[in-house]
Amino acid sequence: MPIRPIAAVLVAILLSSSPASAEPPERPSPEVGREIAAAFGDLLRADGRAASERLAAIADDKLPPKALAARECVLARLGQRPIEEHRDRSSDNPFLAQVLEAYRAYWRDAAMEPDRRAAHEEVLAASLTQLLALSDGADPFEALPARIEQEGGDAITGRTGYLRDLILWQRDDLREELVMLPEGLQAAQVHYLDDFLSRGWSNYLSCNRSGTGGWTTKDGLFVIVPAYETLSDENFRISYLVHEGQHFWDNAHYPRLASWELEYRAKLAEFVYTVDNRARLLAQFGSNLGDDPAEAHSYANALVLAELRRRLGLARDASLDAVSIPDLQEAAKRALWADSAKRGTEAMEP
Repeated sequence: MPIRPIAAVLVAILLSSSPASAEPPERPSPEVGREIAAAFGDLLRADGRAASERLAAIADDKLPPKALAARECVLARLGQRPIEEHRDRSSDNPFLAQVLEAYRAYWRDAAMEPDRRAAHEEVLAASLTQLLALSDGADPFEALPARIEQEGGDAITGRTGYLRDLILWQRDDLREELVMLPEGLQAAQVHYLDDFLSRGWSNYLSCNRSGTGGWTTKDGLFVIVPAYETLSDENFRISYLVHEGQHFWDNAHYPRLASWELEYRAKLAEFVYTVDNRARLLAQFGSNLGDDPAEAHSYANALVLAELRRRLGLARDASLDAVSIPDLQEAAKRALWADSAKRGTEAMEP
């Protein structure tokens, strides 16, 4: 199967926070909740060093059992705790097991030493070259998907955000979907992917609490089914179908958009329709802000929140949580239409 470029949407599932009421607490305190959210934001930027420092500094008795287990799992995958022995289904296939081991070592080392990411990527490439028995000069990242297909799987090996990624699955159900977007109805072929051996670096490092929910190509949309609790709620219908549907529309109309421009427009489209998930979206975007256009998601998050505040007449650091949902939706819609008008395409309405 040919390698597909990733235009991934990251789905951050942050641990909730409210005042502690028992020992051990049923939920983290607001202060601890903010530290947990910040740590997961660090993980989404592949900064394992910052994430591990935040998490390790939280006292055990400040965390409920599930949050404590999650903290220990993340620290283990970052190399700060012993990793318990476990058997992956891929262990039945020695080649796939070795590929996963190589990627996981790279993810850990590149996250814990952000200033040496390029060196760790070279180590990964060398490991894959050896596993694939490639000649000098061959690109192991291009060769790997074909070999995985021979082993009964399907994979993409591009780059998601900060790191080289590996998403590996064994089931693909194809359906035709119609997606309502701010600029019209979009039909698309949607691949519902399941039976995963790897869901990428952010999913692995966060112990399944964040990760890629899917991506888009010129041929259609690709859904990571286990990233969603259900395929009928707003999280899926808006944060996946609308977001990725906007990518699909934009790729057809504006084929030369930069990654951050695609993300900016898709994130605005989410806010046009989001009702139930508004607080989650605001928390998710607010915990992952950046000023580097090369990091498309964090840069777009900052631009979206800044543009919404500007259109709503709010201060630069004002909270958007108290804004009415219709006002927030209208601001997002106007921002997206203005962006389209700037690119020479008329919006559906003035």
